[in-house]
Amino acid sequence: MVLGLAFLLTSCSTFKLVYNQSDDLTYWWLDGYVDFEGTQKDFTRQALKEIHQWHRQNELPKYLALIERLREVAPHDITPSQACLVIDEAKAHALNLLHHAEPASAQLVAQLSAAQLLNVQKRYEKSNKSWREDFLEGPDAKRLKFRVAKAADQLEDLYGDLSATQNKGVTQWMAHSGFDPHKVDAERLRRQAESLRTFELMKQASTPLQAQALLRVWIDQGFDSPDESYRAHMNATTLKNCEGFAQLHNSTSAAQRKHLAERLRKYEADLKVLIANK
Repeated sequence: MVLGLAFLLTSCSTFKLVYNQSDDLTYWWLDGYVDFEGTQKDFTRQALKEIHQWHRQNELPKYLALIERLREVAPHDITPSQACLVIDEAKAHALNLLHHAEPASAQLVAQLSAAQLLNVQKRYEKSNKSWREDFLEGPDAKRLKFRVAKAADQLEDLYGDLSATQNKGVTQWMAHSGFDPHKVDAERLRRQAESLRTFELMKQASTPLQAQALLRVWIDQGFDSPDESYRAHMNATTLKNCEGFAQLHNSTSAAQRKHLAERLRKYEADLKVLIANK
């Protein structure tokens, strides 16, 4: 979570293309979990088109305002609190999207068969295996190197090439971020198990509103875990990441900050085009 805004980490050359195709890409991602059947296919495609259009009209202007504010700040030093505010705003936008999708999501869950829920469980297991290979298995040094490489790639996408001193700083940041893969793995398993339990309860709900209420609890707990220990871990690591990002930004040269400002300016231009194409 280097900047807290996922689309900042997408290549400028592909940002508009990916956004314009995001309803199709989301469909195929969901299908990889569920394996849609019959009328579920058309229902899901139509629901995603509506959600995509809503997002373009209602959320993209807010993203544009955020990017404009970030570009104004880019030439200056920042505080960890400023970095954390961006993360908080990104989370709020993500929640807005998921909440808007609740009615259609609840309708879709009601249509899922036992076999399809089993498909979801199997896909979880596959995802967990891949995640553990990257973050849990192997020597500590290898896993740290993996995390450092991912962070450095994202940072260089924003700032251009990092200096040797800055790369060393990123390594120190990742090493002392407090990230505990065992806690994250346990939380992933909790969320996955709770999702399957929630989907079963939603299928038994007597009204659509009751099903949506069950879904809302599961969604919100994905951002605010009921596990007090995990919440404390996430709060601590988020603060460390805000501190690490602020320290990295404040170490950048005028040329690197210019690179960041130009990067953000390109996103502004892309967002304006996307908003205009309603």
